[in-house]
Amino acid sequence: MENKEVSAISITELSELANINRKTFYLHYHSIDAVFAEIEDDLIYSLKAIIEDYHFESDQSKILALFIRMNHLINDDYEFYNHL
Repeated sequence: MENKEVSAISITELSELANINRKTFYLHYHSIDAVFAEIEDDLIYSLKAIIEDYHFESDQSKILALFIRMNHLINDDYEFYNHL
């Protein structure tokens, strides 16, 4: 994603960069879009877990702490999410 648009990445290129056989790729995913869908699902799961840790009904002062944790999550892999 640093070198080209996501839509231009081929399974062959990705497999070569990951040092796996294309058949191995297809054992786990049916397309490049499926890889990115899983990445998005992982991010959503992480964000949801952070949100569920806070109970805003009883204490709205926790909103700042929520946004700080979410910010850390994104900043830890900022370059990746920026390209995504």
